[in-house]
Amino acid sequence: MDPERLLKDPRVVELQTAICKIMSNPRRVQLLHILDTGEKSVGELVEMTGLRKAAVSQNLGLMRARKLVTARRDGQKVYYTLRSRRLLAACASMEELLKELLALEPESD
Repeated sequence: MDPERLLKDPRVVELQTAICKIMSNPRRVQLLHILDTGEKSVGELVEMTGLRKAAVSQNLGLMRARKLVTARRDGQKVYYTLRSRRLLAACASMEELLKELLALEPESD
């Protein structure tokens, strides 16, 4: 990213920080990976993750507030969709970086 752009628009850094904070929760990352397979209802996500409905709904709400997922209501059910696969591409890049960093660490006995 162009450092001058960050100086011109500090909102980019603020938004990146907010999204990283959202992504710091393993449950949210898990939900995003599931949503990468397609639209899912809250009930389906509860069943797939084993999390309580309240926890799934709360995490989806936080991700929706940051525009990471979209929601669609059909009767009493709410269905969620990943807004952009670019977020998971960023996760994959982070995973590669973490593997590189772990390779640099001495093995523990």
